[in-house]
Amino acid sequence: MTDFHNKNPNVDQYMTECWLSPFTSWYQSIYFSMGPLQNWGRGVIAWVLGTNTDLGPHLPGGCNSCRGVVEIAPDGSSYTLTNDYYYLGQFSKFLHRGATVLASSGSYDYGSGAGITYQSSGSGVEAVATLNPDGTRTVVVYNGFGNDVYLTVTFASGDVWSGPLYEYSITTWLLPAH
Repeated sequence: MTDFHNKNPNVDQYMTECWLSPFTSWYQSIYFSMGPLQNWGRGVIAWVLGTNTDLGPHLPGGCNSCRGVVEIAPDGSSYTLTNDYYYLGQFSKFLHRGATVLASSGSYDYGSGAGITYQSSGSGVEAVATLNPDGTRTVVVYNGFGNDVYLTVTFASGDVWSGPLYEYSITTWLLPAH
């Protein structure tokens, strides 16, 4: 996405080729949300918003392992909000419409250095920071480690914010306007 942006800086990009599955780890949706936002994406959307508990319905040849962010009982009597619903809610609630993603550094994976190997291990810290239209700042951080991590964020303005990231968690900090 960054390569495309560099060649076409005035074209908005959206990540729409995203899917969720009960057969992947809980942190799977981190990759289709944070990655695009870190690389000039204006937004992301999952392919499937709702499925029944049998991962359907779907067209022949369609994704038979895709799960919606809402799972509905086959008889329609009840529904369950999946972990992905809550994860995506972190972005939807706190990154306001019109927010600007801030340039950042410090997200780090502990894979082989290829940039995507952590997807199989889930080991790493990834973050996206934004400046909302009302001046508040948002930092969403994923901690893929099996232990707590203490994180310090330093903004270009000189403001510093610190706090714990609990093991295997997604944390959102909503910071006051500068």
